[in-house]
Amino acid sequence: MAEEKQSAWLDDGCQDQGWMDEAAERGADDLSFGAALSGEDVAPLDEPEVAQLDMKLYNRAIRFLARRPYGVMELRRRLSRDGCDEQALEHVLARCLEMGYLDDAQFAESFARNRVVHQLYGPARVWRDLRQLDVEKSLIERALSLAWEEVDQMEGARRALRKRYGRTVEKDVPDRREKKRRYDFLCRRGFDYDVVWDVLEGSE
Repeated sequence: MAEEKQSAWLDDGCQDQGWMDEAAERGADDLSFGAALSGEDVAPLDEPEVAQLDMKLYNRAIRFLARRPYGVMELRRRLSRDGCDEQALEHVLARCLEMGYLDDAQFAESFARNRVVHQLYGPARVWRDLRQLDVEKSLIERALSLAWEEVDQMEGARRALRKRYGRTVEKDVPDRREKKRRYDFLCRRGFDYDVVWDVLEGSE
């Protein structure tokens, strides 16, 4: 059976440079953007110089973080799902923060971009979801600002409607109940009310 690889590629081309630097220093070869790490490559990263660290729990955290960025709260919930000692969990999270593997700012930017550009959610929904993950308001504001540089709200709302209802021009929808459904749909996705109104009335 081929040796299982663990991806070091984080969402949208962002990598954990601190992890890569440490891996290179400890002998992991051929680390580049999109590279995969073998078990032998990952093993040196799982030896923090902290005596009280729960290595099994730490290794689980590293495997999750190798797949994509996590926020502190999200990773805490993920690791707690199967039950673990609270103090051991706090030590692991502190170590990940210390090493730069865990970063709420990077997580917020990746999360917001995915929700805005690919999943076509509005700012209110993204804001709410990130606040529920205990991300600081200033980090959310910056993350949303960066995401809206790629697609503005009007375009995002139109794309969401086309994906859900097809290419019907909204101002040509005669049925008021049908238009109300579309209005509610966009509001649930977190778009601003004035943007929803303009899109449904066919404003350019």
